[in-house]
Amino acid sequence: MGSHRTGGSDQEKVKALLELAKSLQEHLPSLIDAPSINPLLQRLSEATQTASCVVPKSALKKRSGVELASRARELFNLCIATQRSQSAEMLPVRTKLLLQSRLLAFLMMHLALWTGEEGLDVKMGDVELLFSMAFKVARLFVDDEDHGSAVTVLQKAAEYTLLFPRLRPSLDPEELGLSHRLEAEYLILRTALALKESRIDVAEHMYAKVEQLRASLDPTSAENLAEVLFDTGKRYLADNQFSMATRWLGRAYKVINTPALDGLSRRAAELRLILGGAFVNALLSTEEPQDFETASNIVQSISSEVGETPVVLVLRLEVLQRSRPGVFDKEAYATCILGLVRSFNHSESYYRLIEQHTWKLFQLDQDLGCNVTDEWLRTRIANSERDTWVERAVLRRLSMSVRQISTPTALDSVTNVLVDVCALQGKPLTASTATAAHIIIWKKIETLPESDHAEARKSRLRSAIENNAPKEVLLDVISRYIAEPPSEPLANYLIHKAGLRYQIHDFVKQGLESLAKAGTKDPTFLYACILDAQTNGDNLSVEDIKRDPKDPQGDLLYTVKELHWFCKNSYNLGISRLGSWDLDHIIRMMQVGLAVREYYPSDIPTQEADDIRLRSTLSHFVVASAMVSVARTQDDVERQSQVYSSLRQHVVAFDTQIQERMCLNNMDKLTSKDLYQKFASLLLFDLEAAVHLELYTELSEIVHRAKQCASVETFKSMADCLLRGHVPPRDLYSALRQIINEIWNLERFDPARLAKYMRCLFQAVLPLESELGRQILQEAISKARASAESGFSFPPEEVQWLATVAWNHAVDYWRLRNDEECKLWAQLVLELVQYAADGGHLGQQIQEHYAKLELDAA
Repeated sequence: MGSHRTGGSDQEKVKALLELAKSLQEHLPSLIDAPSINPLLQRLSEATQTASCVVPKSALKKRSGVELASRARELFNLCIATQRSQSAEMLPVRTKLLLQSRLLAFLMMHLALWTGEEGLDVKMGDVELLFSMAFKVARLFVDDEDHGSAVTVLQKAAEYTLLFPRLRPSLDPEELGLSHRLEAEYLILRTALALKESRIDVAEHMYAKVEQLRASLDPTSAENLAEVLFDTGKRYLADNQFSMATRWLGRAYKVINTPALDGLSRRAAELRLILGGAFVNALLSTEEPQDFETASNIVQSISSEVGETPVVLVLRLEVLQRSRPGVFDKEAYATCILGLVRSFNHSESYYRLIEQHTWKLFQLDQDLGCNVTDEWLRTRIANSERDTWVERAVLRRLSMSVRQISTPTALDSVTNVLVDVCALQGKPLTASTATAAHIIIWKKIETLPESDHAEARKSRLRSAIENNAPKEVLLDVISRYIAEPPSEPLANYLIHKAGLRYQIHDFVKQGLESLAKAGTKDPTFLYACILDAQTNGDNLSVEDIKRDPKDPQGDLLYTVKELHWFCKNSYNLGISRLGSWDLDHIIRMMQVGLAVREYYPSDIPTQEADDIRLRSTLSHFVVASAMVSVARTQDDVERQSQVYSSLRQHVVAFDTQIQERMCLNNMDKLTSKDLYQKFASLLLFDLEAAVHLELYTELSEIVHRAKQCASVETFKSMADCLLRGHVPPRDLYSALRQIINEIWNLERFDPARLAKYMRCLFQAVLPLESELGRQILQEAISKARASAESGFSFPPEEVQWLATVAWNHAVDYWRLRNDEECKLWAQLVLELVQYAADGGHLGQQIQEHYAKLELDAA
């Protein structure tokens, strides 16, 4: 870069400034590191000092004005463009370089257009341009806290304002308004600078001048001034200087309300709302009656303009909270909270806001607080799919109940809410929440009068069962009941239901006996007991067999004959009800038989052992088949995964038992064929389960096990399953490649479906794993060649599709200048198109395109 001289005449100084500006234009975009920027910054600082000291004159303007203005405008615009093109992580030293370059551009424009205090030959358009550049540069320096440079710019702007009294008599109305706005903007920036420097006396003086021009402020100027005053008020509010905060925020609010509302920008409208909220908080914090009245009026005014939005509701709550104790309107407070509940946006901050205000309301009025919390739980939290929120809200509601005056209705209320929450979210409370809830409720029961205990205990028992309370909690509740047996049918039914859920035979017996002794003519509860027993799938008989019970003579109660009875009947009953029972019932019935089978003695006759083993194998098939149907229709993802995991265990058991029979060599051909057909179906289910459970590394092993079934349809179904699932490329390639090879070995005469799978695999893998894509293409060439040799043509449309996609992939490598990869792919394409069966047309096209790439050029 050229040198810059600070001495000499004004003309020499201007020439040096022009040389520096030209050099900056050439090198500014490429200067990005501190070592190359720091020396230039020093020269820029000297140049700006020189430029600020040159006195503008008409002669200077005539001699160099055009060149100065042109170079200044180009440099200023370059700084803006460079700033926009840079990332947010630009070096501070580079930011400073751009700022100082803008300052130089402004000072050069000042010398080009300004003629000194006399203002000769200065047009209003030139004044507007100078002000515009000055405002932009000054704001940047104020934001960067470079107050010295900001003062340099604003001193020049102050000179321009002195011109207005002389110019205004000759200005038209539009230009006159412009002059007032420019002067106001100057005063706004002076106010902002004074406030940044904590020179409150200067800021007050400048604001007084702006206030005289407030009526002439356009919306943009009003927004700028309001923002300056707002920042000052916020600082005072944060420091708890409420009187000063009220003064500056009040001024800001008055300024932002000067333009018509429809003239404000969206940002200004948002600022107005935020500013109003801060002003209300400042007014309320002074605790002065007149300020409270002013705050109430502001909130009402905002509400009339924007409606009962969440912001307005929060402001109303703030006003209501600061009301005098004797005039606090609890109903209005509750109404505002309900308004927030209706507009709940499911954010954590919004949740905490409502939680805080519902607790405040409860402290003022227990019934109102509980009612509002219940509404919030039912309408917003229960279906929010946020377990942590449900837990927090339920426990908060329970803590309210504990603090309420001890009445049975309070307990009923919270119990009903818990039941509703479980119903609305479609699942019970979590174990930790349920445990905490029932402990709190029980403590509440103990505070009730003795006469209310029975109803309270029944309510608690119902809540414990319907909310899926942990076993230890439920045992505690029921043990208190059995100590004083209830007479109500509902309570006894609930005890029976709890006994079924946790396999506690004594509770089941207690509930049924009490219902029978009650002598009621209504059989509803007995029917309900029967339905619950069916639904819960009571396994008490299996548990009894495990204990190996004996009669008084020491003989086994469960002989082989008894075990046969359980196994055969569970199997036959399950098979006979396949079309009428719910699949969950079928699964449980079959699993009972499988569980009983484990307790046969080891010395039973061979024929009986074979029958038992075959029935067990078939039971595993029925259970796995039923489970896959259950899993496919399951909406609960966690439950679906559990079912798929259990299904895989039954597939393993089926496989193990088949291998055992093969080792014993006791399977006839018909049985063997039937079992392997079933095994093929189970392996397909196993693959589906593995894909769902994301056990991708096991897919190839499952496909390998399917080889012994020799079923083309099974492999086709497996391929479809893999292509539907979101399997990672390498795992998909490994498994589907095995399937393709097996289909090829089993069905050489039908390459159409094989080609389809190769296309799908190629399409899925290519964008993610180029190397795998090339391997698939090589396999396709091999299969196409083998098809041609055996007299069965590979589908031409599939060959053409593969060739086209692969060629485009090769061209992508060429564009990336990776000639080696491009050549590899292109050669594979040229080999593949030989089997396109189009008379060589596609091959000729590819050859022509390949030649244009000049990959074989020396």
